[in-house]
Amino acid sequence: MVDNNKLRRLPPEILSDLRWIFERMRDRSIQYESCPIENSWLHTALLLMYSAVTGSRPVAQRRSYRRSELLEMAKAFIRRNYGTPLTRKIIAAELGVSVSTLSRAFMRESGFTLAEYLTEVRLEAAKRLLRDSGRRIEEVAMLAGFSDPGYFARVFRQKTGGAPRDFR
Repeated sequence: MVDNNKLRRLPPEILSDLRWIFERMRDRSIQYESCPIENSWLHTALLLMYSAVTGSRPVAQRRSYRRSELLEMAKAFIRRNYGTPLTRKIIAAELGVSVSTLSRAFMRESGFTLAEYLTEVRLEAAKRLLRDSGRRIEEVAMLAGFSDPGYFARVFRQKTGGAPRDFR
């Protein structure tokens, strides 16, 4: 049973993430046909609300994994959901481990932080979209999971040495 009072008192960071998700969904529904990215945004929104209201993860209790197994599961989850507002907390909740366990295992096994890996996955997706579609750069940024096109352009330039518009 969900306590409606808890829904009204969601933490500010959850409210901010939810607002971002719902604004993206609203903007896309006006201009584009429905696509899988809206479903993943909706799934993320529901996961955030559920976790905030119940104080737990929606599936099973905490799980125990080998570090290599946890790394592969985290990478797969990121590759499936890079277009949504992902945080370490969301990924850890999905996998049923603590944020510190996930972060430590990811760094030890891969040599990258979760944020670095997520950025790389998003940049690869953005490159594919720039190369294979005629979409605007702002649209590419959003589809690749970057909430701010300016930030996307800075990161793209920093990692590739050129601007997104020059990549085409």
